[in-house]
Amino acid sequence: MPGRIRIVKGAFATAVGLSMPRGRELDEVYLSYVNELLQAGHKCSIATHHYEIQQEAKKLVDLYKPSQADYEFESLYGIQEENLWALKAEGYMTKLYFVYGTEWYLYLCNRLAEYPLNLFRALTDVVGE
Repeated sequence: MPGRIRIVKGAFATAVGLSMPRGRELDEVYLSYVNELLQAGHKCSIATHHYEIQQEAKKLVDLYKPSQADYEFESLYGIQEENLWALKAEGYMTKLYFVYGTEWYLYLCNRLAEYPLNLFRALTDVVGE
């Protein structure tokens, strides 16, 4: 199928048995999908804030050498975006995305619940460093 596939782990809790719990097994499955897409030359977005996954995905990008139009690392604005800036500085394709629409607040709350230290970062940004 044509088009870009965006690989995500998800930020929302799901019913037991509906999805895999966070952990090493999920990370391995995530990276296997990235590997499959890059190996096939399919366009993909590697959407994660997880540093270790980003580092492993970099190895896959370096292995398969997709064109710059065929892959990108994505992160949400305001959440560990320094990792994305580092990837960009290393020459990898990146995209910083913003939450909008009617469900933006619910998404924000889920992201804060997932990594509460982001709240302190947001406060620092509001008050100034």
